[in-house]
Amino acid sequence: MARRIMHIDLDAFFTSVEQVDNPRLKGKPVVVGDQPDRRGVVAAASYEARVFGIHSAMPLKTASRLYPQAIFIEGNIKKYLDAALKFMAILMDFSPFIEPVGIDEAFLDVTGFESLHGSMRQMAGKIRQRIKDDIGINASVGIAGSKLVAKVDMLDSKAAKFERLNSAIDGIGKKYGFTSIQTGRTLRLKDIFPESDRGYTLHTPSLSR
Repeated sequence: MARRIMHIDLDAFFTSVEQVDNPRLKGKPVVVGDQPDRRGVVAAASYEARVFGIHSAMPLKTASRLYPQAIFIEGNIKKYLDAALKFMAILMDFSPFIEPVGIDEAFLDVTGFESLHGSMRQMAGKIRQRIKDDIGINASVGIAGSKLVAKVDMLDSKAAKFERLNSAIDGIGKKYGFTSIQTGRTLRLKDIFPESDRGYTLHTPSLSR
């Protein structure tokens, strides 16, 4: 039987948790870190904030200059850990062979389990829906025969989501008072999905084979 690995990653994790906790933040450019008049860096930025060039590890003052109307909030690690534990518990309902690689992502060996859900894609859909129902956060899922390719597939899924957001960029600009948003600037994948968004590690023993 061919091995099948999923890479599940929670989209814009810290800011998504904050948006679930405060629905008024949904669809808005949210920056998690601290207030822009304080020294520090961006811990995470929502996709709506990334449209304006804001990304994690950027100085807060720089982020504020890029888009002063962004909503800056302090992080709450307890909320993020609570959501992360729920996330891992959901994954273990689908397969016991789990390898957390961050607070918001994990590999899941689902070899042989797809028959319980109709197909591999249907299983991935059920995982995404369960995460959305139980935690309120969107997730991206990559599927392949190895961890490396599964991660690439997951990043392709994220990039497609950003493209859909980018196609609505004019509407976002009008909503937040801009007629154009950094016209002509090409965002690289690492600008949109920086690894530094995953700065906290969940130290859980690996159950993967």
